Amino acid sequence: MNKNTIITVVIAVLVVLLGVGLYMRNSTAKKAAITLENNTVSTQKVSGEVNAIFEGDNRLAYSFSIPSDATSTKKNSTGSLIHVTDASSSLVTAFYFSYEGGRGYTAQDYITEVIAKKIAVLTANGTTTLGNLSGLEVSSNTTVWKIAPTQNGQFLVVVEYPKEKKVVAEEILKTVEVENLDIR
Repeated sequence: MNKNTIITVVIAVLVVLLGVGLYMRNSTAKKAAITLENNTVSTQKVSGEVNAIFEGDNRLAYSFSIPSDATSTKKNSTGSLIHVTDASSSLVTAFYFSYEGGRGYTAQDYITEVIAKKIAVLTANGTTTLGNLSGLEVSSNTTVWKIAPTQNGQFLVVVEYPKEKKVVAEEILKTVEVENLDIR
């Protein structure tokens, strides 16, 4: 090999390594830790964006951390429904990012018009937080729902989890961050 070929190969390898390093640094699965029942558990960060097309492209960026052995799966084409399952594939929590710029539901409206119409007996548990958001919590015998509006009220963050997964779900919910993005 001549000198120019060697230099070209070295530069190509460096570019690939730099690209892989940047990808890993900006990956949506970043390691951190949460505490579950006095045990520190490593986590991975889940992040994404939801788009709702109504009088423009309304966008919401979100992130939250889940245990490393858990999995997050987008369940629809808009990315607005996400299931988090544990290592045994049991549902830990479901996130739904409901665009409300059209119908304008508040957290209470969502409870009344959506959840209460499907669940016969609900208990109002008062106010709650989802990371950096404040909202309302209701529960049935087996399930808890937390509903909080985003900063501008364009989206509601709706979280549902089985009561037996409360410890893990509550730790995940402490890490929730959302940000309304500009309308395109």
